[in-house]
Amino acid sequence: LKSAVGVRLAPPGPTGSTHKRWQNTTVGGRKLPGETMSRPVSCASSSALLQLFALLVCAFAFFSDFFWLGWGLGGRRQRRAQALSEVSPPATSVVTVNAEPAAVVECSATHGTEFLGQCLCHPGFIGAACDTRSRIPNPVWLDAKDHCPNLARDVTYNKSDDDGHLYFACYYTTSAGIVQIPNRIWREALRQEMKVWAKSRASDDRASEHERGFAHFAVLKTHAFGRVLEIGCGPYTQLKTAVASAFSGSPPGLQDIVLLEPNGKNYMRQVAHCSYRNGTLLGKPVTLLAIGAEDLDIEGMDTVISINVIDHVQDALAMLRNTHRALKTGGVLIWHDRWFDTPFGCRDQVQNFEVTLHPMRPRFALIEHFLTHFEPLYMNVRPEHTPKGRQCDGGNVYFIGKKKG
Repeated sequence: LKSAVGVRLAPPGPTGSTHKRWQNTTVGGRKLPGETMSRPVSCASSSALLQLFALLVCAFAFFSDFFWLGWGLGGRRQRRAQALSEVSPPATSVVTVNAEPAAVVECSATHGTEFLGQCLCHPGFIGAACDTRSRIPNPVWLDAKDHCPNLARDVTYNKSDDDGHLYFACYYTTSAGIVQIPNRIWREALRQEMKVWAKSRASDDRASEHERGFAHFAVLKTHAFGRVLEIGCGPYTQLKTAVASAFSGSPPGLQDIVLLEPNGKNYMRQVAHCSYRNGTLLGKPVTLLAIGAEDLDIEGMDTVISINVIDHVQDALAMLRNTHRALKTGGVLIWHDRWFDTPFGCRDQVQNFEVTLHPMRPRFALIEHFLTHFEPLYMNVRPEHTPKGRQCDGGNVYFIGKKKG
């Protein structure tokens, strides 16, 4: 007899046997030594008692397995949550974008990155100036120090790092999430993204989803678009989506269109329905910048669009800084992205394909700090939920606002 919960009882001996043996019994994943019960018993008088005893053993094993399984899985989640609470503040649930931007602070040149007045620490470091080693180097991967070379050396982030053994979780930071990754990981993400779109016969990138998130871009109906920059436009652009949703024709005051997309030239050659394939969009010639957002050096734009871009870049901090600088004071930002207060979001484990395409995992606090530099015209914060309705450690922010002076 072998039970579904791992308790294995030896079959009874020949008829009339007066001995019963337990062999290699396991309870709750723990192996017990075999032992022999040699007290003679009467088969006729003990049949019912043996059956009852077997049922009791199975019941005990069944419930003890649940106990040990729950302790093992739940214990790891509990230890991870405890580690997170020790090194970082709790996640925020409301974006307070009307708050004044923080004053500029001193930041370690080796273990921190200055970001719009904040000092964001590199993996394994904490403190106002990011000059203190954390007792827990990586609270979401408790064994990370044994697997992550970047946590065992003085320079804790190097965008040119090409070590094939580095995982995306090695770059988790308690202040911002995963927002800076090595060049090798980013290049692989670009390659996989190109493979996905080259096979696609679509003509937009989740246009209906973004229309719902932005309430059909209704607040833009009176906006003069002027000089437009779209960062990470993909093969179809979201400018096209916004214009088609909010206007029956061309948007008012549209002058110039600049599209930034590292894969842009490949999209024009290989994606069947690339919106700017002939070098124009919405009847206007486009300027294509086939570079990463980290290398953007533009100022004075009237409108900047960045929709679902952070998880496709190599350095989200540089990308967000450049987004802010590109927009003139009073210019309009049309912005959407996802946040992950843990790298796992709605999952206990992250799928390899998803990580390959989208290795970035920004925390909500980083997005909140970025948006304090804009006066909101429209905002929609949507936490994600599991199929069973449980709120996850992640979600989406849809935002339209004017850059503050």
